[in-house]
Amino acid sequence: MAGVGEVGASPTLVPVQATARDLDTGRELSLDSDVADETAIGLPLGTSLVDVIAPMEAGEAATAIYDGPPANESGQMWVTVRLRESRLPLRFCNRCVGTGFPGDNGLLPPELAAGVTTDLSSAFQLLERVRFASLHVTKVDAQIQARRGLAEAAIVSARAPRHARRGHTITVHLAVRVLRGKLENLSFPLTIPRHEHHRRLLVSLHGPSEGGAGGVDSLLSALAGALGGSIGPLLPGPAPSSIAQLRHKFAQIGTYDGIDAKFSRGKTKRVYRSPSLLITGKTALSILVKESGC
Repeated sequence: MAGVGEVGASPTLVPVQATARDLDTGRELSLDSDVADETAIGLPLGTSLVDVIAPMEAGEAATAIYDGPPANESGQMWVTVRLRESRLPLRFCNRCVGTGFPGDNGLLPPELAAGVTTDLSSAFQLLERVRFASLHVTKVDAQIQARRGLAEAAIVSARAPRHARRGHTITVHLAVRVLRGKLENLSFPLTIPRHEHHRRLLVSLHGPSEGGAGGVDSLLSALAGALGGSIGPLLPGPAPSSIAQLRHKFAQIGTYDGIDAKFSRGKTKRVYRSPSLLITGKTALSILVKESGC
């Protein structure tokens, strides 16, 4: 004779949600899981189940949102992780533009799925490195936008006023060529450094380099780390020693992929990020700087 039942209280459940939206069709899907939080009993599997389930769920959502994933994909993911020990959540956002393996039954994940899985695995690897406290994840939310094709453009040229005063703001007009598409124009404000001593100011404008450090190797390394593998951490530097440091390092998982302006004296400033296009390439402006009161 045998009996079946439960002993003790049920474990705390952590809601994990991955929502994907197809920007081409407007279709939306949401995958939801309730994952047992085993932090209180010392993580008998050696790692949190949330660390494994959340990246896999986001990757599945980024795959299933397509009716057969194409080779060329573009998208973005916004991640929010809430902790019992922090009033403010952990957040990051990253963009993915690239060519991968088409189809949802391929040997390797499609490009967007690989990107979001890698990023989330890196995020939970960071949480696993924490030693200053025993942290309890209370909710994971991943918002994914997906589209077909490569949402990418290259800088063609830039123009701005030939004269400007120190400390004043001018408007820069940038011409970019959409990949295999039309020429588009965009503009953004640029403030002339107040302490610029050069009469003629050279401003170098440049976007991120094409490609990146993603891909299959990064995905496999990230998953190995999430599963307790022997590889080193994906994120550089020492482990965070406080909630504030953790929040800062978490945000750094989202890399800046906009346009930087580098001034004559070497100072670099972030000046523009397109919400829809990854803009690569570089160009330069030459501006005659006048005194503020002239």
